[in-house]
Amino acid sequence: MKKNLYTIIALTIAFMMVFAGCSAKEEATEATTAAATEATTAATEATTAATEAATEETTSEAETEATEATTAATEATTAATVATKNELTTASTAATVAPTEAPKPAAKADLVAIMNKLYDGLTPGEDCPMVGQMEIDGESSAYYVGIENLSCKQALASEAMIGAIAHSLVLIEVEDGTDIASLKAEIRENINPRKWICVGVERDEVVIENVGNIVFVCIEANMADHFRTQFFNVVK
Repeated sequence: MKKNLYTIIALTIAFMMVFAGCSAKEEATEATTAAATEATTAATEATTAATEAATEETTSEAETEATEATTAATEATTAATVATKNELTTASTAATVAPTEAPKPAAKADLVAIMNKLYDGLTPGEDCPMVGQMEIDGESSAYYVGIENLSCKQALASEAMIGAIAHSLVLIEVEDGTDIASLKAEIRENINPRKWICVGVERDEVVIENVGNIVFVCIEANMADHFRTQFFNVVK
């Protein structure tokens, strides 16, 4: 009986020890599981935080690049606007300054009117011979002033209609920038003051004067001084 009792007691104690061991084991397992779970949760939270941080950094970089691109585009637009305004202003200024009409070429002097006034106060056929006026061109310039293919704006001659009278007045309008002194010297050297053969004057008696761009050449046996004075009075 005692033996059985001892056996029961021993079994009871053993059972209790086993139960206690199991409980301890279960508690240890639960603690380990909880610790592992907490560690996993912490790791997950750390990973999430790192991902968010990386995402925020990436977003921040993208935002920075976008901001820089926007700024560059704005600056380019501003520069283009300023350039356009400058071009429009320049074009407007040029349009304002430019004449409304193309400049007209300088009008030629009225050589016919000047020539007619040289004879003012004279009676043709009495004080001076009857004359006729002729335009001088490249083919005839050598006959009137001794220079072939005379370069000028225009030239006009007035000569006696009777060939036996030494009378020749020539008006020449030269181009701007012409060396008039050289032209006058060339005329004096080359002109034929006795082209009528039987009548004429000496070379140094030929009147060659100018007022501005108008050159006057006179071969006259009797009234050279009169025509010189008239020329200076008419062309001022």
